[in-house]
Amino acid sequence: MSGGSNRFLEIACSNKTSDGKMSFRNGVSDLIFEIPEMNSTLIPGSVRVVGKLKVFKNATGGGAVVGIGDDINLDARLGVYGAFQSLTTRSIRHQQSIESIRHYAHFLKSYLPLSTRTEDNLGHMDEVSLTLPNWRLNKIANVVRKDPKNTGNDFCVALPCGLFSTNQDIPLSSNMLAGLEVRLALAPDSQVLYATDGTIADTDCYYEFEDLKLVCEVRDYSESEIQQIMKQSEGVFTYNSVSSYYDTINSSSASVVFNLGLSKVRSAFATFIPSTFLNNLNQNGYSSLLPTNTGGTIADVRKVTWTKGGSLYPKHYELNNVVRASPKTMACDPVINRDYVSAVLPWSSNRATMISPWTNNRSWIADSKSTKQTIYTKVADGGVIWGLGVNYDNLGGPGTDFSSQQWGMNIDLDLTTDNPISTFVFVNSEQSVFFNQNGIQLKQ
Repeated sequence: MSGGSNRFLEIACSNKTSDGKMSFRNGVSDLIFEIPEMNSTLIPGSVRVVGKLKVFKNATGGGAVVGIGDDINLDARLGVYGAFQSLTTRSIRHQQSIESIRHYAHFLKSYLPLSTRTEDNLGHMDEVSLTLPNWRLNKIANVVRKDPKNTGNDFCVALPCGLFSTNQDIPLSSNMLAGLEVRLALAPDSQVLYATDGTIADTDCYYEFEDLKLVCEVRDYSESEIQQIMKQSEGVFTYNSVSSYYDTINSSSASVVFNLGLSKVRSAFATFIPSTFLNNLNQNGYSSLLPTNTGGTIADVRKVTWTKGGSLYPKHYELNNVVRASPKTMACDPVINRDYVSAVLPWSSNRATMISPWTNNRSWIADSKSTKQTIYTKVADGGVIWGLGVNYDNLGGPGTDFSSQQWGMNIDLDLTTDNPISTFVFVNSEQSVFFNQNGIQLKQ
């Protein structure tokens, strides 16, 4: 269909408080936006959440602003995204979930630096998502407020996910999706904020949103085209989706296994962080570090294997870390790095990345109280980037069927202490929504 014209929508937060101030601290668990049912289609790449972000060191006098001397910061690569714990989209009428990404900020901690440049963070991303590739600059520009009234920082962020990355319009009519709800769960203050030097003075610090709205673009159709749309008794909408999983590892021979229940898996990747860092104001809970021992030293990964139903797949061999026997070599394994990048975004289409000798090596100490120059919270270009990944769809095929066989990742590493490592796994797969007279059905 040709479509008649495009128009922009501005949608207020449906659970907006009476004073318009939204914060986890004051009991707001979700930001809910409802794109109404209409005989139009949503242009997926147009979806943005806009508003103001404020950071307070405590609640004194209605909220005391953060000063230069206050050791309170946001993740330099996530900015405002750090506040989003999960992203869920679903049909308003049918209440059917379309896509749900738990640990959304952890997903973005891989996606953003592997799809952008340092120059992007210095330019437009600083303006739209409140990120800067330097921990000190990020604090001064996006956390510290010289204005005693703390008017906040304006932001306007896209919502990277499978559904909003599709190339086809999303149907909003009553006989199809019937409206779309976008729900962002807020993360605790202790997860979003942290002390760069490892000692938080104001444990009462918190963040707050104001003037929140969702903006998007929809495509309207002529009367004859609308009639054709409404005559459709059934149809299908296909898109890529992101699913998330969580586990912990705590041994030198670690195995992570999940029943995905997905039939068209295109890729999977995993990131790691000491479990004690999560919801801890003294540590950056969004760091994507190499597995570490107690005290912060790196637990080098010696080899990695991927399995399907217990058998090696798609690579029928071990990935050996070529630098594992060279302690003076700080470079991480290039093959492992490339597989990780390709799992987040296909290598053939990736045009930007922030992986560099600064952000990807084995010298960083996972201890924010360390006096060494290798302290992880002060890494140049926004912080450490590391993960493991595997691509199941290098040739653009249908992906791999994990509907009845377990997905697995096995890691041999130098973990010598009792230090549980939180493991976040993200799986890209093709999914379809079927429409008929009985409603909608999701096929994974």
